[in-house]
Amino acid sequence: MILVSILLPSLKGARDAARKAVCLSNQNQIGTAMANYALASRDTIPREGTVVEIGRTETERRMRICWPVAYRPFLEDRSSVDVDDNDLFELAPYYNDPARPKDNHKIHYVTNAMPMVQQGVVDTGARYNYWRRRGPVLTTRLPSPANTLYLTEFSDDANLYIWNQIQSNAVPQIAAHPDEADLYWSQPYDIWDILHINPQSSQFRIGSSRHNGCGNALYLDGHATTLKKADLENVDTWDDHDYGVRNEAPAWAP
Repeated sequence: MILVSILLPSLKGARDAARKAVCLSNQNQIGTAMANYALASRDTIPREGTVVEIGRTETERRMRICWPVAYRPFLEDRSSVDVDDNDLFELAPYYNDPARPKDNHKIHYVTNAMPMVQQGVVDTGARYNYWRRRGPVLTTRLPSPANTLYLTEFSDDANLYIWNQIQSNAVPQIAAHPDEADLYWSQPYDIWDILHINPQSSQFRIGSSRHNGCGNALYLDGHATTLKKADLENVDTWDDHDYGVRNEAPAWAP
């Protein structure tokens, strides 16, 4: 019994360390996919995902493509296998955080769509107008990618509050437009409001202390590391220093 009591804490520590390492590896894989996507897309990477009005052209509907859909072709090693393009659940190995409590979510990371207007200040109008959030950007216009967070772990959703919101929005749309299922299921996994990194807010969306008071995060230059909770909840860490004016909705948008 004494031996067991000695071994249990060390076994738990080893298990936690392994989960942290797998999570960090997954983020590094996403970082590689991001770099490859940029090479194939004239240095553009996705940030905030928005499902544009159905009925537009393919380019218009996916101009603000969500990152899980955008990176899927660069993460799959099963190109010869017949896979349903809309079945994002099959990407669980790459989009899964093994340290996150299991629930209905299959995408366990959120990307940075913070629309900064000046240092430390987020565009509050983005709460009501998704075109003012940080959509796809050219990597070449980002002044400090090695110091700006791109992606981190998604928060716990113990009461399924966020999941139920996704369900209420996505399910009716998918029923009407089944070919767009991939967009609707994965569109919400981003952060674009200061409230999303405030642990006192009901809108909190990041897992900033999942690994013994720390969290894993991926930077815009593609490297992943472990950061302290205080850094992940600091708006300056998410500030890409791109303070250009974001466009309102184009003429063809809903």
